[in-house]
Amino acid sequence: MKRSPEAFTGAFRAGRARFEWGFTTRRFPLVVKNCAEFRLAKSFPVSFGIQVHSNRVATARGLRCFEATDGVATQVPNLRVAALSADCLPILIAAPGKKPAVAAVHAGWKGTEKRIAARAVKRLAKLSGADPKTFRAILGPALRECCYEVGPEFLEKFPLSTRRVRGGWRFDLASENRRQLELAGIPAKAIQDTGFCTLCRPKLFYSWRGEKERAARLISWISFSLQPAS
Repeated sequence: MKRSPEAFTGAFRAGRARFEWGFTTRRFPLVVKNCAEFRLAKSFPVSFGIQVHSNRVATARGLRCFEATDGVATQVPNLRVAALSADCLPILIAAPGKKPAVAAVHAGWKGTEKRIAARAVKRLAKLSGADPKTFRAILGPALRECCYEVGPEFLEKFPLSTRRVRGGWRFDLASENRRQLELAGIPAKAIQDTGFCTLCRPKLFYSWRGEKERAARLISWISFSLQPAS
């Protein structure tokens, strides 16, 4: 993973496909506070969804904004798909193989409860024809267990990812989604976690809990290109 003032980025090659991904920081020049603003942006063309904490995963075949959608997948080379977040967990998934595909997912606790990550894996398996055991996933900056204070009802919703601490309860959003990705077939060693907490790193990232309505959104994207056969 490479770091610049504007973004954390990475790339890898699998077969003929080269996958590229990134997570922006507060210094990224495009500042948007919601999906409606992002729809109007021309400087960073991507396909994305108007996020509503659903488990809907759409398939993009060109630049498009999808209504009521929290995950976008594509098989189109050089087409970036993206998710916006400011505490929710962005998940980027790459499906190598003869028909490469990628997906960007926005996973808050509601989408996580609806298992949106697993739905994205299923969609990519259908598009690519590849086994999820060949996939790779990257978990981006999000509100982490250290700062994710919740009520006791989360213990019933997420019994393996909620723990009691002095004075309350904490929810581990990243570990819950990692667990769901593994159950969907992606090997644990193929899931990369950036580990960043948005609330703990206010100089780097936006945080809804820290800034409320003043918070803009981080942009998380992934795409692939096809390299010439050697």
